[in-house]
Amino acid sequence: TGVPQAFLHAAADAAVGALLALTERATSGLGQHVDISAQRSVLQATQSCVLAVPLGGSPAERSSGGVRTGGLDVRLRWPCKDGFVSITFLFGDSMGPFTRRLMNWIHEEGYCDEATRDKDWIAYAAMLYDGREPISEYERLKGVLEEFCLTKTKAELLEAARSKVLLIAPVAAPDDVVESTQFAVRDFWDDVEDPQLADRPVRAPGPFAWGTVSPAIRLGRAPRLGEHTDEILATTAGTATATATAAAARGTERSLPLEGLKVLDLTWAMSGPQTTRAMADFGATVVRVESTKVTDVARTVAPFLSDVPGNESSGLLFNMGAGKRSMTLNLRTAEGHAVLEDLIRWADVLIES
Repeated sequence: TGVPQAFLHAAADAAVGALLALTERATSGLGQHVDISAQRSVLQATQSCVLAVPLGGSPAERSSGGVRTGGLDVRLRWPCKDGFVSITFLFGDSMGPFTRRLMNWIHEEGYCDEATRDKDWIAYAAMLYDGREPISEYERLKGVLEEFCLTKTKAELLEAARSKVLLIAPVAAPDDVVESTQFAVRDFWDDVEDPQLADRPVRAPGPFAWGTVSPAIRLGRAPRLGEHTDEILATTAGTATATATAAAARGTERSLPLEGLKVLDLTWAMSGPQTTRAMADFGATVVRVESTKVTDVARTVAPFLSDVPGNESSGLLFNMGAGKRSMTLNLRTAEGHAVLEDLIRWADVLIES
């Protein structure tokens, strides 16, 4: 694409690295060296597919609109009347119920027969892996879904996702993003003056974080290279000296920047667990809680150890769970709620997705 994805991922990691370095400096008083590898940033963005070969499985291959893994061409993008949508047409304990509801709708509209509708969508991935269901039948199913999608607009598919509880999201074109009602209500945009870009204000993303104590920081235009160097150095010199003096008085013992931070992790899949994985990597004590009733989708997604699906053999699960302590709770019981409330009192940070 025309988007430098590798370097955007690396830039996000660099921003996190800078925050961690400042956190460490606040305790040790020492300057930090932040080393970012664009290649490693992109490897983490493969949703752990890069682990397929080390786990003894089939290599995953990038494919336009999807991925080829475990001998399957998994499709994630589908054409519709007025563009494209992303549909998670996957199987297993977590994804299978969504696919079952989708196939029920497709049958109601007359685009598949009862035998197709009533396949075992929970066990379907295992059936493809062990040969009980031929790959040709999986390809036929994708054709059925494409034919169905071409009869609907993005808006119709999104409304069905809401009303029928399906995993469908429209692929937004630039105009869709700029005209988003949700972004407008959230005051997401800033109109930025930058004569190097245009002779009128340019609409740009505004604050990415909002707090209840301090007002959001309006970023304005991007700074020129070195524009604020003298200003920053002048305002931080005294602070840095005081911090270094205080740290020297404590001795030279070093620790990870987030050591002592207690995190209660109620996330699942990848976006949330990736955040808490980074916290664990830098010293935080992370306790991850899973449901006893709803299987974490990360347990059901390839790559799998030796290409054998299983709730304890997913490379995505291994990656996202590294460095954490883990437990399960049934929050439908009073005992489960009591344990959760105790953990909340223990934690400095609660994160959920």
